[in-house]
Amino acid sequence: MWTYLNQFWDSVAEVVVSGGTYTIDWFKAIGNAVAGAIGGLFDWLLHYINDFFVFLGYLGKNLESLIDIFLIPFKYIFSFISQFLRTATLSPILPLGADIWDFKTLFSQVPILAFADTIVGLFLLAVLGFGILKSLKSL
Repeated sequence: MWTYLNQFWDSVAEVVVSGGTYTIDWFKAIGNAVAGAIGGLFDWLLHYINDFFVFLGYLGKNLESLIDIFLIPFKYIFSFISQFLRTATLSPILPLGADIWDFKTLFSQVPILAFADTIVGLFLLAVLGFGILKSLKSL
């Protein structure tokens, strides 16, 4: 194949047609012009095809965002109802260490808090009794 191309270029190194001499530089210039025209055509064509697909991607992304915005209330309602139905029938699960916050065990474990519990209870009872006696006296 390369031998054939070399023979072709050697034969067109200089051609005389109708009194005009065409050299290899003239053929190179013609080849460059044709290659440039074809390259420009493909550049233009690929550019506009790329722009078209970029526009389709932009349009698709915006449509997806718009659909997501309209579906937000339905997604919220669906997830709320599904989570409610999933967890409403389960028995409650106490977290680890929940027995620490039981006041009866807390007050029984710390002696000063048991005493403070008694003092606070007596104080509330006295305030409540005083309030009842004052309201009975005003009658």
